[in-house]
Amino acid sequence: MLEKMIIGTVQFGLDYGVNTATAKKMAQETCDEILDIAQANNITKLDTVEIYGDSIDKIGHYQKSKTKFEILSKFHTPENVYATLTNSLQRLYIDSYHTILAHRSQDLLTNKDVQADLMRLKNEGLTRYIGVSIYTNEEFSQAIDSDYLDVIQFPFNLLDNYAQRGELMKRAKDAGKILHARSVYLQGMFLKEFPLPAKLKPLEEYIQRLRMLSEQNEISMPALCLEYVFSNDLIDNVVVGHHKPSQLQGNIDLIRNFKNGSYLREVNDIRVSVPELLSPRNWQ
Repeated sequence: MLEKMIIGTVQFGLDYGVNTATAKKMAQETCDEILDIAQANNITKLDTVEIYGDSIDKIGHYQKSKTKFEILSKFHTPENVYATLTNSLQRLYIDSYHTILAHRSQDLLTNKDVQADLMRLKNEGLTRYIGVSIYTNEEFSQAIDSDYLDVIQFPFNLLDNYAQRGELMKRAKDAGKILHARSVYLQGMFLKEFPLPAKLKPLEEYIQRLRMLSEQNEISMPALCLEYVFSNDLIDNVVVGHHKPSQLQGNIDLIRNFKNGSYLREVNDIRVSVPELLSPRNWQ
């Protein structure tokens, strides 16, 4: 299942995640080591975007003299999309993207100029696929109905799970969409010690239930997080970020030793009654 992994690169250029002690952006040498491990394990795809600090330049520094990755790049604003993305090609030392995604769905779903820019990039052979990054089920449904979209990237994890997204995932596959999951660890929430911040207290009972499930089945929380998402046959790729090389190597080892237990079906029975708290955009 390692071929499903896409390396998320937000940590390359920004402090990121709820576990702030380890959520520091990386030195070039650390990025290089992570990318070396990925290459050695036939993980071929990276996910990046302009607003991830200097992550694009760190990737480019690596790719200048090493084997190239397939790059999935997002754009954050609807202005100058064609010019911004063609400029980033040079900085990344690649000739074309694997996928270009809108970081905010409405920039693509409702903006004709952006749609024209992306179709121009696709028609010129500068990207294989066009996609969108979504947050809500309403956005998910709109993306499924958009004929020019190939890829939908969406949050999917132990709580933002099949109970929340399943019907839309099946609809998307029936429509021929490629599905990319992200937020496997919910920005580290599943690994964070209690107590949670006051606003997130309603999630504690669900996380406690998941921890009991992991203990009863003798599976670590990181393994449970990964196996639940990677084992879903509707998902084509999974974006996973790493704060350090040992974390990537550890995840690789976990993925190679999935147990395929009945606990995965039990996760599907968990339905969070406050789904708005599953989006980090609502944590402030």
